[in-house]
Amino acid sequence: MSKFVIIRLAQGIIVLVGVSLFSFLLLHLSGDPVSGLVQPDWTPEQVEDLRVRLGFDRPLWIQYFDFLQRAVRGDFGNSFRQHLPVFQLLVERLPATMQLA
Repeated sequence: MSKFVIIRLAQGIIVLVGVSLFSFLLLHLSGDPVSGLVQPDWTPEQVEDLRVRLGFDRPLWIQYFDFLQRAVRGDFGNSFRQHLPVFQLLVERLPATMQLA
């Protein structure tokens, strides 16, 4: 029985890493993530400053490992639309999601 549980946990970890990698790469495959956040009247210096502050100036693999480290701790950053922590928004919407499921 313990062997079965260990195999299932290992499979679960593989799925979680796969889903996180897919969602992370999807963000980058859709184009420059910073371009969707800036206003049309921003100067190139302001755009580059935002890119540095958000960490998009670093190599992709470093960005992914930073993303994983924060996600494991429950730190999903702040929402760009609502300016609230994403984890707080997830917790608020979890009951309705569970009810629908």
